[in-house]
Amino acid sequence: MDEAITHFRKAILISPDYVDAHNNLGNALLQTGKTEEALIYLNKVIEINPKFAKAYSNMGVALLQMNRLDEARVYFQKAVEIKPDYAEAHFNLGGVFGLQGNWDEAVQEYRSVLELSPNSHQAHYQLGNALQKQDKLTDAIAEYQEALRLNPQDEKVRKQLRALGANPMP
Repeated sequence: MDEAITHFRKAILISPDYVDAHNNLGNALLQTGKTEEALIYLNKVIEINPKFAKAYSNMGVALLQMNRLDEARVYFQKAVEIKPDYAEAHFNLGGVFGLQGNWDEAVQEYRSVLELSPNSHQAHYQLGNALQKQDKLTDAIAEYQEALRLNPQDEKVRKQLRALGANPMP
């Protein structure tokens, strides 16, 4: 990863407004735990191209890693405003809403993910969790079963089903 970071830095020196280099450097820094430095480069992406939805989503991820949930939420919301079919941003926004205890909004975002990506086992699982928090247990079980159908090896889904008294599929 250090070599990639070096190359992205060189690309920025050659072309200071190269959006992809700033974005990729920001992501690489995030992956190496240099979140504060990543924010600098991700902010630069937004400054250069304010319609680049991925940069807003990446900023949201960085802020989420820093437990700055309100700020992360704003960036994920901006990403889906720019690109309504951005499933990953909807998923992350659902996660933030869940962490904040806003289960109705979390359910809405996970359903948006599933409209865009119906085979997302993680979205079915997280939707199941959100529905369980709302005491909609029948709906939660249905989502867990769909998650398990999509990924039969997922033991955490089996555990959730057993905890709800449902029989996990074989």
